[in-house]
Amino acid sequence: MDEGNARLVAWRVMVIALLLIGAVPVTLAGAASVAGSERSASSAFGDPGAAGDPTPATAFITSTTPGDGAVGIALNASIIITFSEPVSPTNVSVSILPSLALNSSWAGTTLTLTHANLFAQCTIYTVEVSGVLPGPVANPFSFRTFCPNPVIVSTSPADGAVDVALSANIVVTFDKAMAPSTVTWTITGGILLNGSWNVPTNTILSLHHYADFSACTLYTVQITGSDAAGLPLVPGPVSNPFSFRAGVCLVQLRSPTGGEDWTGGSIHQIIWDQASPSGADLGWTLDWLNGTAWERIANGTAGNGTQTYLWTVPLVDRTDARVRVCAGPPTGYLNCSTSGPFTIDSTAPFLVSHDPPDGALDVPVTMFLTAVFSETMNQAATERAFTSSPPAFVLSTSWPDPKTIVLQLEGLRTATRYVWSFGCTATDISSWGNPLADCTATHDFSTEGGTPVSSVSLLSPRGGESWTGGSTHNVRFTVDNRGPVTDVFSVNATFRYAGGTQTGSVGVIDLTVPAGVALDGQISWVVPRADALDAIVNVTATNRTGARFWDESLAFEIDSTPPQVSSFSPSGPGVKLDAVITVMFTEPMAVPAPPSVALTIAPTVALAVQWRSTRDALTASPTALLPCTTYTVTLAALRDDSDPGNPLPSPAPISWSFSTICSPTVALLAPDGGEDWTGGSMHTIRWVTSDPDDPTLTIDLSFSLDGGADGFSGVIAGPLVVTIGGGSYAWTLPRADSSRVLVRITATDSAGNAASDTSAAVFTIDSTPPALLVSFPADGASGHKTTRDLWFVWTERVDRASFATAFGLSPNPGGLGLEWSVSNLGGDVLLVTHDPMRSRTTYAATFSATAKDDSDPGNFLAGPVVVRFTTQPPPPVNPPVALAVGHNQIEVGEPTTFDGTGSTGDIRDYVWRIADNHGGFVGVLVGSLATYTFQQQGRYSVTLFVTDVNGVVDDDTIEIAVTSNPHSDGLIAAGAAGAALAAAALIAGTEGGKLAAFQFFLFPLYARRKRDELLDHETRGMIRGYILVHPGDSYSDIRRNLALSNGTLSYHLTVLEREGIVHSQTRGSRKLFYPREARLPNDGGGMHEVQIRMLRAIEQIPGLAVTDLAGALGITSQLALYHLRALAQEGRIRFERRGLRLRCFAQMGGSEDTATEASVPKD
Repeated sequence: MDEGNARLVAWRVMVIALLLIGAVPVTLAGAASVAGSERSASSAFGDPGAAGDPTPATAFITSTTPGDGAVGIALNASIIITFSEPVSPTNVSVSILPSLALNSSWAGTTLTLTHANLFAQCTIYTVEVSGVLPGPVANPFSFRTFCPNPVIVSTSPADGAVDVALSANIVVTFDKAMAPSTVTWTITGGILLNGSWNVPTNTILSLHHYADFSACTLYTVQITGSDAAGLPLVPGPVSNPFSFRAGVCLVQLRSPTGGEDWTGGSIHQIIWDQASPSGADLGWTLDWLNGTAWERIANGTAGNGTQTYLWTVPLVDRTDARVRVCAGPPTGYLNCSTSGPFTIDSTAPFLVSHDPPDGALDVPVTMFLTAVFSETMNQAATERAFTSSPPAFVLSTSWPDPKTIVLQLEGLRTATRYVWSFGCTATDISSWGNPLADCTATHDFSTEGGTPVSSVSLLSPRGGESWTGGSTHNVRFTVDNRGPVTDVFSVNATFRYAGGTQTGSVGVIDLTVPAGVALDGQISWVVPRADALDAIVNVTATNRTGARFWDESLAFEIDSTPPQVSSFSPSGPGVKLDAVITVMFTEPMAVPAPPSVALTIAPTVALAVQWRSTRDALTASPTALLPCTTYTVTLAALRDDSDPGNPLPSPAPISWSFSTICSPTVALLAPDGGEDWTGGSMHTIRWVTSDPDDPTLTIDLSFSLDGGADGFSGVIAGPLVVTIGGGSYAWTLPRADSSRVLVRITATDSAGNAASDTSAAVFTIDSTPPALLVSFPADGASGHKTTRDLWFVWTERVDRASFATAFGLSPNPGGLGLEWSVSNLGGDVLLVTHDPMRSRTTYAATFSATAKDDSDPGNFLAGPVVVRFTTQPPPPVNPPVALAVGHNQIEVGEPTTFDGTGSTGDIRDYVWRIADNHGGFVGVLVGSLATYTFQQQGRYSVTLFVTDVNGVVDDDTIEIAVTSNPHSDGLIAAGAAGAALAAAALIAGTEGGKLAAFQFFLFPLYARRKRDELLDHETRGMIRGYILVHPGDSYSDIRRNLALSNGTLSYHLTVLEREGIVHSQTRGSRKLFYPREARLPNDGGGMHEVQIRMLRAIEQIPGLAVTDLAGALGITSQLALYHLRALAQEGRIRFERRGLRLRCFAQMGGSEDTATEASVPKD
């Protein structure tokens, strides 16, 4: 077959292959004959009749019509491609998808492609030009033809978008007006979408959702419908359906993903994304699965975004290795992402077998050499690594399986011994690749063709090497003696370069070789200091008969010029944080192992170093450069890729510095926490920023109603361009109600660096007007007592001044006084005191609409609040009955619950009023169950007021003793055994003690009373009448004569005495009772009853504190100290101050005469 026919066959094969993959090459029109037609078609790819190989590409595309991304292209439009310089049609080819027959014509640098068949409507065509360099114009480029049907031109989020905001709307844009009634949408994930249009244009569909997307979830949306003309929606330039991932996955592993094959000992990047809603740094750990055990790779902390780690792969062999990254608040590591299984290969491949075997004879001059390796090989690297001496022409290679290569060798010499091998650049399929084991071993066979003759084979150099000028290398060869007797061969090695104009001798050696033996030899050679790409070494062997045999290498390189650094970047100030370090060299360099040691950076950051395939440039990607930092890069003492290599010249090592840009800072000044702002009002957000690199920054303001958990989904403003320094923004607050509001400001500089700050603490937005929760009396109440105070409980804290101004009572009884407190529900309570009201009169308490809550500037009442009530007696209906239950004794700071659920009647409101033992107002509680914590010791009354649906009111009161010391409980409280014994010891054998016992231990059983029934109570009236007739009778006399039990008598005497209806006096072991009109006689001992009780208590419990005695007796500390001073002056007790408390001890045998003034405290 002649050369022309061979090339024509090759052309046909290429056309068939392109047709099979769907790419149709340009076909030139106008040829008459079949041969001419084939020649015209091929001219678009290369003329079969042209002599020589195509010239290397130097041109690039400068413009295309249609341009990349063009739409609405006419169906008969031509494709016009303009190049930067004239090109030979034999050097370029053009393909188009979908397939279409094209005709071409050239005019200078312009190629015009026409087509007899029209483009298809609504179709995206992609054109690719081969045989040109990359340029400023896209190649391949795509365009969309005229389309009468509607298409989607954009979507938000776009197809494949990630980290989409959970509240983001879906926006779909069409190229023409749609008929909204025909448009439908579907979405995965079970979320409900509602649509709206940009009426009247109807080209933009916005899909809203009331429920947020789920974080880290993939959603797929599909749109169908027709335009206003009824034409259906067809595929366009963007995907339909389209998918996006909502929210941020806390951690997502990007590499490895699974299926990789990594070389043991190699360095690979582990890449992952991590994010935290708060923006705070996360702790991370990296582990790899070795069989069944996870082994730690590394751990650390990092912020949001993509993270990388350079991992030196362990020297193991596994097919099921996995990598896992976990991230979370240090050190919890709450979220993990794990790769699929991948391979780690640390075993070097080796040659298992080959055919022909070593030493094979009579091998055909056209033959197949088969080599079988121990594992899957890198096919391209293995093919390049094959060498033979003398050189053999490899016509083709094939791989029947990943471990077997078949080389078709053509044109071998007859009766010649060939030595072949696969060099060390042959590797397995892993990345970077394990080099072939024993890669310096050689194999041989001899070809057919008669009696073998002696020969010499050059083993090194063989061609393609690069040797350093001035270095020493061995020229190695093999002499094969095929003669019948031992022979001496004189081997002369020479070299030449520069087209043979420069020559020289390597050396001469005599080699004695036995018959039938191939013997290796070598000559040491100092490579000349020259620069040449065409150096050749020749070896010639002459035996004793004068027969000569020779072999020589292919061209190799001698390099005597040291490499230079031609450029490096970045350097100087203002370097971006994502900058990549690039170093360019004047020639290919020897890549160190591992490649990452080529350069270092200080301060140290992890670098991912990659060398260009030509090895004349490297890039290093830092993982996390810090802002406002100066870094110094130092290049290692590298050599070029000659053997052993020319080093970089002095100064070495080479180093340079660069400084990164400075990130902005921002501080939010207001709101900073604790504010209470009115919804819908305008308030000023204030901040201060700084950035050494930028005079202006872009800020975004957002807010959260739940303390930041929603990711600050509320948008206030932004992006706003502001100058450095202080700034402010007038914010109209949303009409919302939240006590956990935060504002966040994010400042971004021109390089994309961002900083943010958030309110130091939560604040409140209040959009709800205050309202009356409950009042006493309630609106419409009857039978209100003329001297009873009024209470108004509000739903929230209010502006008290505005409420005081807005309040009025009509008719005005006079003497109005306003007292404020806070209810157990958090709202303000207004207590209104007044002069006695008129009986049988209707009153109206009014708050005008000028009253407002305590937010800034305040929510006003929705309307005037009017509470009407009457002092008219209630109607003759069954009244409600209040029943208050609670503990009689508690300690300061101990929460106690009051229970009014036992009350009867059709009750509408429950209000509790707490007063101290002087009648002073303490607080108001609301509800059938109410909890309160007393903060001071003493006696308190708690009254429950219940109001039924008819406005009828009833009340019930319980008495509370609040103590601060457990010892006091022993004196007055029931329920503790030790305390009971102490009390028994204190009061045994006395009537006062009996009464006290029942008062302190049993009084909780009788703790309810109705103030209106004090004198009406039959038993109580009987007791009062008896005392009026028998003043001065003792407790025992009254109990015996009236036949009452201890509990009943104790309870009623306590109530009568507390209300001031009767008085009592203790004389010795007897307690005497008198009506209030009677004057108490002197007890003869000179001591007041309180003093007697104090003295006995001190004798029984030495060291009692003054405050504890006062609390137990229900009197003030000042009154207690008054009586105690009197006892001290009489010598009955003494004081001792221990710490901050004044304690009392009985003075044994003391008397008035022995007491000293010094023993009496002055304060």
